[in-house]
Amino acid sequence: MGQRRTNGFTLIELIIVMVILAILGVFSFAYVTFGARIFADTSARQQLVAESRFAIERLTRELKYIVPRSARVSNGCIEFVPLLASSRYLELPLTSTGASDDFVAIAPQAQSSLVGQWLFVYPTQPQHVYALTSARRQQIQSSSAVSGQPNLIEITFNGANAEFSQQSPGRRYYVGSSPISWCYDAANAQLLRFENYGIIATQPNHTTLLGTAGSAEVMLNGLVNDLGAGQFPFTVSPASLQRNSLILFDWSLLSPSGERMQINHEVHLPNVP
Repeated sequence: MGQRRTNGFTLIELIIVMVILAILGVFSFAYVTFGARIFADTSARQQLVAESRFAIERLTRELKYIVPRSARVSNGCIEFVPLLASSRYLELPLTSTGASDDFVAIAPQAQSSLVGQWLFVYPTQPQHVYALTSARRQQIQSSSAVSGQPNLIEITFNGANAEFSQQSPGRRYYVGSSPISWCYDAANAQLLRFENYGIIATQPNHTTLLGTAGSAEVMLNGLVNDLGAGQFPFTVSPASLQRNSLILFDWSLLSPSGERMQINHEVHLPNVP
């Protein structure tokens, strides 16, 4: 009887193939995992950049329309008074003349929201805007058109001695609403926006505003400025003869993957109190 040959693999050959496939599987899994991690990190970074860009754009737009000299910075917060309307006045009740508590002015484009708002004349420093009592700020009680002159309005103010201490060289007046604050919350690595809390002489921090502001919203997550090292998110550079006022942003951001990013931005403010 002749010898019969059987074709197939030996046990050793099967083990070798299994080991090779296992090694290839490990490397393939590591490669896929690495790619997925890169994609996740890139997506998180893009999300953080998009959020920071939105916050910068919104804050920049708000700062472009504020009452002159109302921007002030303290405790990681920037505070300012939004500008509702502005124009020029013809008659101004001054303290030195003992005039009545009304004045006549050219009507601004927006008049419907003037009552109850604050009117400023020649504010040259933040104290003129935020002081408990200021002779350059009065609250509007009423606004009415001058008879026979529809482009003029007569404004009266709250209080018995509602007079101003100084004329504006350009005879300008500004109407502002309740202040707005953007504050850095270091404990939660967030940038918060507060409004509807009224004028306060001493600039409030985010802890105070959390209990007093009418509304608060998170504008940015991942802000990790080191206040102890002097890395303040906002800086106000006063106006000079050569340039306007500047608001400087210096934000240090931390992505979920631990990547740090630095954002610097500046906003030029009009120099016309």
